Amino acid sequence: MFEKLSSFFDEAWQRIRNPFLFSFILALCLYNYRITLALFLWDGTFKHLLDFICDEARINGVYIWAALGSATAYSVLFPVLQNLISAWKAFSIDWGNKWNFNISKESPVSMETYFNFRKNYKEQQENLATIISEEQNISNLLTDTQSELSTSNRQIAELNTKLGEKEAELERFKNTVFNLSMLNGYWQMTVVIEKQTPIEEIVRVSFEDGRFSIFDQGGTKQFYAFIENFSLNEREEKVFFVKRRREYPDQDIYQICNFKYSNNGKKLVGTEDDNSVVYIRE
Repeated sequence: MFEKLSSFFDEAWQRIRNPFLFSFILALCLYNYRITLALFLWDGTFKHLLDFICDEARINGVYIWAALGSATAYSVLFPVLQNLISAWKAFSIDWGNKWNFNISKESPVSMETYFNFRKNYKEQQENLATIISEEQNISNLLTDTQSELSTSNRQIAELNTKLGEKEAELERFKNTVFNLSMLNGYWQMTVVIEKQTPIEEIVRVSFEDGRFSIFDQGGTKQFYAFIENFSLNEREEKVFFVKRRREYPDQDIYQICNFKYSNNGKKLVGTEDDNSVVYIRE
């Protein structure tokens, strides 16, 4: 029920908003202004109000045809009049602009020159804004590039430092790994000869820049062999070298020596061929 009433009032409102119908109702109220005022201001009884309306209608009429004609004239003539007013306004503005423009031609700076200057000025402003924006982008790019360059230089410096450390370590490794001078000096050599009955011998020996010598019981030093293929493994604390001695006029004898060192290189424990050997620095 409520939806039907709402639909009815909506439809009625749409009809009242019709320009012709609204104009007719307004004209009818104006022509019958005494009745209109009575409807809003009457303080008597409803019967007296109806009697007043009937008397007015009988004496003066209700002006229906006049209201209908006024509504028709308004609906037909008002859009034309409104367009005439808009056209007159547009014509007046255009005429005024042309008049001012013609007057300005006689001034030191004409309107045409002023408008051209203003247009050029606006274009220059836009170009300047574009240039400033591009310069800002270039400045930001330069800042980023300088930051990246600083970072790269710092990384290069760090890499150069590490490279220097590695080169120093490599040089130290070269000087240590293949430098058999670490053996130079006098040693007590204990040899266990592996036979059916192991025999232990203790002799005094010396290493001198690749030459291995043995001292006899009288203390006389006798050259025994050359030290070759020396290498040092600091990580595993191992020493390897080969003893080469001339046993026959045309034949060399080689002894493979593997040792593990301790006590800062003052003790070597290992084998020479199949014999267990211990060197202790004096």
